[in-house]
Amino acid sequence: MATITRPGKIDGGTSYVTGKTIYAADLNGDIDPVYSEINGNLDEANIAAAANIDPSKIGDHSSSDTEAITVTNPGTSDSPIKATTLEGELERLRHLALYPGLGASAIYHNGTANASVGPLDGVRIGLNQIQNGSVQIQTGGAGTAPDGWTLINSPLTMALAASPASEGDAQVLSFTSSGTADGMSQVIRGIKADTVYLFGCRARSTTNAGSLAVTGGLGSGAFQNTSTSIAVHASSYTTYAIAVKSDSSGSDMTLSVSTGASLGDGVLAHDFFVYEVGKDQRSVGTSTLIKDSLATQSDIVTPGTASGWTAAPSALNVSITPYKNNQRVVYRATLTVSVFGGSPTIGIGAFRLKRDGVAVSGPYSFRAVQTSGQAVFMFDVEDIADNPDPGTAVDYTYEVYDGANAMTYRFSPDSTTTLTVQSVCDWIVRLEDIT
Repeated sequence: MATITRPGKIDGGTSYVTGKTIYAADLNGDIDPVYSEINGNLDEANIAAAANIDPSKIGDHSSSDTEAITVTNPGTSDSPIKATTLEGELERLRHLALYPGLGASAIYHNGTANASVGPLDGVRIGLNQIQNGSVQIQTGGAGTAPDGWTLINSPLTMALAASPASEGDAQVLSFTSSGTADGMSQVIRGIKADTVYLFGCRARSTTNAGSLAVTGGLGSGAFQNTSTSIAVHASSYTTYAIAVKSDSSGSDMTLSVSTGASLGDGVLAHDFFVYEVGKDQRSVGTSTLIKDSLATQSDIVTPGTASGWTAAPSALNVSITPYKNNQRVVYRATLTVSVFGGSPTIGIGAFRLKRDGVAVSGPYSFRAVQTSGQAVFMFDVEDIADNPDPGTAVDYTYEVYDGANAMTYRFSPDSTTTLTVQSVCDWIVRLEDIT
């Protein structure tokens, strides 16, 4: 509806007049439009152009598991299917994110059990290494494996079927069980040695959960001998992916997809992919701890109430997560504290780096320079961690010593001068392969 305007009154004008009778018709004429507008008729005309409504006050589009994965095909560039609601916009964005299988949450084996390695966004290298990954070519017709694939056991049915709108224009391959775990497989050749690959597809199961698995040509330790279940869903497809590391010889590996083992169990799948995963990952940054003017003695890191080691500001904390075996984490940092003005003095207490809650041995080094009007302290530290657990974050934190005699980064101005203090930490943390 449009914005609300006040109707005219029996005695004239649009407002009530002191000393005049308020008539029921006038009062209802003011209130009834407000009730009508608020109870289901508020629209864009009632909201100010600069309302700036906080996003937390806007409802979600994930009230159930089904709604959370609902997608809508946005069409093509020459024939777009336009959204008319915010929900429609979100569903089209989900389609663009999920349909190609990019950024899939991958499953890997940590040496004991399957675990999630998290999103592998933007790290795929080169072309899809699987043949007929779309499974659109089935030269032998219904009942045969798509070209480039081999049957597993004897599926009851195997045929191309129309895909839902969420899966774009492609058909999907539908196959059912004859009473065993039936399906198809493909041998992937040209594998590089000691390299992580991402195997996956878009799929859903119909009765009991199916399986996506990678076998053969596998290295040792984590990222090996793994599979993931294909969940049952009436209509929605999910991108399934497995991160697997090849052996030292680059031997062939086999990707397979299969149904449950009961008669009639079904899987619908398409868009299979095999990509090499990139190896390099690094973070670089600068953390500013303090930049202030001080007129009295000050601690750059405020000690705790008890004597002992105290956590330094969280601005110094850094994390990085390895994604495969045979990787090394390298961390280097320089903490610089400088003070200007008057005749400052500098007190240096104990300072240490911790990796995953355990103090590291360094190497450490520090330099302190004090001249008239300036004091500078620089602290350098390096840590190298070989073969951390894949998929588990490596966390770096700092501590300072709070003891009776510890003057931890304490700068004292003279009696007449205000100090300018600046403190920054430049750090780099990276993952590299152990060769």
